[in-house]
Amino acid sequence: MFEAPSSVRYYPGRGVGRGYLLWVAQDRVMAQHFDEASAQLTGSPVVVPGTEDTASFPGTFRASVSVSNDGTLLYRTGGTRHQLRWFGSNGTPLKTVGAIDQYVGLRLSPNEREVLVTIRDSATSGDLWRVDLTSGARSRVTSEGRGWYAVWSPDGERVAFTALGGGDLRITSAHGTGEVQDLWPSSFREFPSDWSRDGQRLAYTSSNTDTANDVWLLSMTGARKATGLLTSSFSELHAQFSPDGRWLALTTNESGREDVYVQSFPDAGTRRLVSSGGGSYPRWSGAGRTLFYRAPDGWLMSIPIRTVGSAVELGAPTSVMRLVDPPGVHPYPYDVAADGRVLAMTPPSGAAGDVTLTLMTNWESTLQR
Repeated sequence: MFEAPSSVRYYPGRGVGRGYLLWVAQDRVMAQHFDEASAQLTGSPVVVPGTEDTASFPGTFRASVSVSNDGTLLYRTGGTRHQLRWFGSNGTPLKTVGAIDQYVGLRLSPNEREVLVTIRDSATSGDLWRVDLTSGARSRVTSEGRGWYAVWSPDGERVAFTALGGGDLRITSAHGTGEVQDLWPSSFREFPSDWSRDGQRLAYTSSNTDTANDVWLLSMTGARKATGLLTSSFSELHAQFSPDGRWLALTTNESGREDVYVQSFPDAGTRRLVSSGGGSYPRWSGAGRTLFYRAPDGWLMSIPIRTVGSAVELGAPTSVMRLVDPPGVHPYPYDVAADGRVLAMTPPSGAAGDVTLTLMTNWESTLQR
């Protein structure tokens, strides 16, 4: 039996040779002999040399690798290892932060001295870490693969989180001390998305088969109470409170595609489409005068936004930089500082967006047996 963190491809082999199963693990194409007649694997998995940094998408288990019946192997670079890097508000690359690792998502701390990251330690597990933005030093927040999706409390002292695949909402100290406490049990999968600056509400996505993704609010003061805010048949997620708490940015596919909207909060009397041509993963700037989102082509967009009473005024959107493909539906590959700088996950080599496709022939002869 083998561990296949990605989808599997079958190559029947040449002539009377045995076939292979191919998949991606730890950013490398793996191969193992497969006998079609007996439907049995034989031998041990081996790395196909030269396929380091192969792209895969652990959140969906898709792999950017294909093989033809004549043995030609095609794969795309851009693996799961990333570098954290600062960019100017115009997308100019600035300095890097910390070491290259299998980062899944990130969130700046309220004081912007640290970043909360998920680091994958296997195909099916990961934990939360704090990374110091000056020194790059990291500190563990969760252990035993229990942390994946998380948000900071407004004072930066706690984090609300769930494990890979969602689950009951939990809370623990952001310093990795103290016990983990259950915050809100549910029979559905839950993914925290934001914590209001006044500390009163936690926004999270509840995923179930009847209504897809819904936005819920959990009271964080007084008696715990969960309230459904957006519970339609469409998918609603990525809820983000504005800095003044009067507006909510979110992603929904009610138009037939994913778009970013802004609506008044707590009432939904005003709603305005923000993205042009589709969008997702919204973030407010520190002062709430700019909204960022990821366009379908991977570009990070920024758009001036002004709220006057119950009205929303939008400026012209601007392209900032290319983002890596999000590792999943809920983790963000970027965040925005109060001064407009962007902290983003990038390929180890530098900027995102440079896709390289590689064709490889006669790869079977290079395998170590």
